[in-house]
Amino acid sequence: TLRKLLFLLCWILLWAGLRDAAAQGRILRFVYCSDLHYGLEREFRGGRATSSEVNRAMLEAFPMLEKAVLPEDGGVLAGEAFGEADFVVCTGDIVNRMQAGVQTAAESWAEFERDWLGALDVPLYLVPGNHDISNAIGYPKGLDPGLDATVAAEIYNRTMQPDTLRSAA
Repeated sequence: TLRKLLFLLCWILLWAGLRDAAAQGRILRFVYCSDLHYGLEREFRGGRATSSEVNRAMLEAFPMLEKAVLPEDGGVLAGEAFGEADFVVCTGDIVNRMQAGVQTAAESWAEFERDWLGALDVPLYLVPGNHDISNAIGYPKGLDPGLDATVAAEIYNRTMQPDTLRSAA
């Protein structure tokens, strides 16, 4: 499936970076997140919250990882503090438009951009999820608008940094 292919691509890119870091004797620390699903309301901390509120709370929690002590399990840095992350990987589903009444991918990207871009002191690597791609190429159920490639185009622009930026069109 597309999600498995994207996941594999993400890990190949990470493996290449890890191999280079290992050759230099460095330990890479990274934060992984997925399924942000902007445009939804969720149960959160005993009440209802927008996905933007949930995602901002997650971002605000990232600095706590620096002091978090890893378990004494024989793994890398066992019993030591995690330290500062080298990068963050987000494997998509920035949008969630497979239900009626959920905002457009363009609106979801605007919320994601406001919350995430510039909020991190480390690189952010994005991989589109199945919701992001289905918005770009179409979904079996009718959506309004039928296609919204905003997130797929923006992830492409940030990742590939082309001379000519892609648009949702």
